[in-house]
Amino acid sequence: MKNTILTTLLSASLITGISLSGCGNTQSQKMDSTQIQDSKAAQDAPSETSVGGTYEFGEDIEKGPIGMVKIHPLGADSILFYIDVNRGAPSYNMGQLAGKIALKNGTAEYKNNDCHVKFSFKDKSLHVDQQGDCEFGHAVSASGEYKLTDPTIPTYYIKSDGDTVRFQP
Repeated sequence: MKNTILTTLLSASLITGISLSGCGNTQSQKMDSTQIQDSKAAQDAPSETSVGGTYEFGEDIEKGPIGMVKIHPLGADSILFYIDVNRGAPSYNMGQLAGKIALKNGTAEYKNNDCHVKFSFKDKSLHVDQQGDCEFGHAVSASGEYKLTDPTIPTYYIKSDGDTVRFQP
């Protein structure tokens, strides 16, 4: 009889302990809608190292503008970038821009005087929105949708004058 009572008490204690800890976990895992949205945005955003590579738009310089962006990640929160764009025929005006910028949740912004360039990464593409004068050639813009063409992290880029520039932090 003592063994039966002891077994019953022990079983009841274990069951109560399990259900109490279960209740505690359920309560501590509740999030409000803002936390859920922030968490989802962070999950959907590409990681800083996954944005690295070469992105391009346009196919034929004779038929329209073309562009290339090289992205070199610098750890968890910043990237080095190089933009090379060309208006295409008949003027072939071009522009180049390079810099280091902070990256957060798949978005980065470059600002220098009147030049503002926003980079938005999603999946295997890059949306670039240029506002203001970035001192490119006449009617040249970096704005557009760029597709990832090479996921290899670039270590250098070649400027229009032929100089090779290494990405360095």
